[in-house]
Amino acid sequence: MVRRNYAYELKSSATFPLAAALAEGTFTGVVASKYFDGGPLLIAVITAAPMFGNILALLWSELAESRRKVPFINLLQIGLVVSMAAVGLTVFLPIEGGVAGWTFAGLIIVARVIASGIVTLRSAVWRLNYPRAIRGQVIGRINGLYNFVLAVVTLAAALAMDKRPASFAIIYPVVAVISLFGVLQYSRIRVRGETTLLKRARLVPTAARPSMFLGSSGALHLDYARVMRSRVAGSAVGRLGKRIRDAFRLLREDRIFRAYQWWQFVLGSSFMLMFPTLIHVISSEMTDPDTQYVLAIFVVNVIPLVTTTVLMQAWAPVFDRTDILTFRVLLGVTACLAHSLILLGAATDQLWLVAIGMFAVGTSFGGGQLAWQLGQNSFATKGNIGTYMGLHVMLTGLRGMFVPFTGVLIYRGLGWYDQRIGWSEDGGTPLGRWLFAVSVGLSLWALFGFFATRRRYRQALNERDEEEPSTRVVRES
Repeated sequence: MVRRNYAYELKSSATFPLAAALAEGTFTGVVASKYFDGGPLLIAVITAAPMFGNILALLWSELAESRRKVPFINLLQIGLVVSMAAVGLTVFLPIEGGVAGWTFAGLIIVARVIASGIVTLRSAVWRLNYPRAIRGQVIGRINGLYNFVLAVVTLAAALAMDKRPASFAIIYPVVAVISLFGVLQYSRIRVRGETTLLKRARLVPTAARPSMFLGSSGALHLDYARVMRSRVAGSAVGRLGKRIRDAFRLLREDRIFRAYQWWQFVLGSSFMLMFPTLIHVISSEMTDPDTQYVLAIFVVNVIPLVTTTVLMQAWAPVFDRTDILTFRVLLGVTACLAHSLILLGAATDQLWLVAIGMFAVGTSFGGGQLAWQLGQNSFATKGNIGTYMGLHVMLTGLRGMFVPFTGVLIYRGLGWYDQRIGWSEDGGTPLGRWLFAVSVGLSLWALFGFFATRRRYRQALNERDEEEPSTRVVRES
């Protein structure tokens, strides 16, 4: 069954990403800058689009509760395809006044909100379908193919738009139709043990069950009166509110997971802070603002995607053999290197140095995709993986709601001060580009934080392994 599911996932990953590629933040950011004449604010809105969806992660978990995951994911995939096909209609809207640009951004936000549901639920499917010993390598190959398709599609679209910018009006609908084949392939996947879990979900009300690190209180007890109260009083809004409260209670009680999420928050912010400004600088200042789609997209999109695809295969065995905090420390080192190279390239106005920095970004993302999608499995059990994943994705969305816009604010503030003192007019590097130094500082802070948390995590693992086997079996069931 593992091989059967894996085969269908590979087939789906070869075609469905065609639509997802054209909603990807760096590609759409370049299109917004060059075709729709968008500034840093519009680019920030587009690059933050996935986070508008991630904020609804617990809603997706609630809507999928007591439902079969694959049909629900198929419904979301179709929704994404339809929204991408509609992007082609923006060619008929006026660019003046930002009407076309903001409509384009709105459709991208809709697509990314839907995509966040796919990401949230797909992690639960992977947890059930693939054993821990090979999960990293399996998901690494699936994501590798996914990223390869993203890179090829975005580069091909850039080539077409270099010759005729308005060709995106044809590219989006055509690619959307082809992606439907991937939806069909994914519909054939079966989830191991799902029937048993659905029967259990009908008996036990939705709640955040304790982590493997929370002690013997993790044993499950069926309270009949509590079950009946939940069934009678549980409206959709009420259940969602309860799920949010339970998730944050889990965050308070699981101290190591809380620390892990905080440092992940800081490291992720280092990338979110700089990407809107980086896309703007490369699209409008380091390449021709009206042409050179291929060069801009190659640097900000293709290089990191290809690097992520190739090096994910190297990261996957390391992920399978290494605890999650040690793995995060290794990723922190590569993130610091990436930010430092981008800062150096932007400060010296050397696009080739920025390109090397984006190679380092891809190196970090290669392992980061595995850690982001599977890292919470190191804290959760089979029964509460949905709550952990939903909380994890929602926290990612929270930082995405304000960090990109904070970066734009800093960039514009530095640019305003630059104009007052005439720094760049005298031949100096535009002060706005020193925003990238903030990203360097955040990545260093996160690296030291992960290193310190690793000691506590290992201590908790040792304490867990010293417990009686019978106690551990009850709690992890």
